[in-house]
Amino acid sequence: MRFWRTAAIVSGLVALALVPTPWLEHAPTVCLFRNLVGLRCPGCGMTHALSALLHGEFARAFLYNKLVVVAFPALVGVLLYDVTAWARSGRRIPKL
Repeated sequence: MRFWRTAAIVSGLVALALVPTPWLEHAPTVCLFRNLVGLRCPGCGMTHALSALLHGEFARAFLYNKLVVVAFPALVGVLLYDVTAWARSGRRIPKL
């Protein structure tokens, strides 16, 4: 289970690092709350913020969503926890 969560986090961060942040500004929103209600939820802009953060644009990331200050360290913490737990367990990478 931890392996797949780690793989999902890493692949998501790699995808955001590969996609230019300005491209995301022109893409349609995927926020279900915003699409249904028309209002911004507390998580709106987090994809943009994480992308900007991964591109080294810290001030821009904070402007997209201030919760990036909490979300990114939490993602990194979960990632480090999973990797260290997996390394200590001595298990192999699961086969598909």
